[in-house]
Amino acid sequence: MSGRIIIKTLKFCSSCIENLTHALDILKMSYSQQKECILIGERKIEILKGTMFMRMGFEDLASKELFQRINDKAAEIEIQVKAAESRRNQIEQEKARQSEEMYRVRQIQKEQDRLAYEQKQLELEKQNFVDAKKQAIILKAKSKGYSVQERIENGKVKLKLVKRIY
Repeated sequence: MSGRIIIKTLKFCSSCIENLTHALDILKMSYSQQKECILIGERKIEILKGTMFMRMGFEDLASKELFQRINDKAAEIEIQVKAAESRRNQIEQEKARQSEEMYRVRQIQKEQDRLAYEQKQLELEKQNFVDAKKQAIILKAKSKGYSVQERIENGKVKLKLVKRIY
């Protein structure tokens, strides 16, 4: 009669060795990490192409219980890592939105400054034009013997030409 041994292979939920070793640390299990495996006493967690698994006899209840404890803790750690990563992503997205909003505010402020500058330029050009016209009128009037009286009404410059005749 030949004895058959059935080997069961259980795959861990985590593909990150750091999460698995962190789970072992939290469970206070002593282990040694080698190149292609992690040894926990007599049991071995094998690592093949990023996949971690544990082989055991079909009826090895102690190994099943050990696998279940480690896998549950690794799953818990994976959830925490994903939640932390999600929070980091949300924070980064919020920072990006704030940065983009500040950029828009700066662009709007820059445009407002440019418009205010152009408006000042137009006002100065208008004032220079008015002053030049006024000076031309005054010079022409004086050349013809008039005196000029200037007054401002409702923001407009009024020139009054006066000629004295004797």
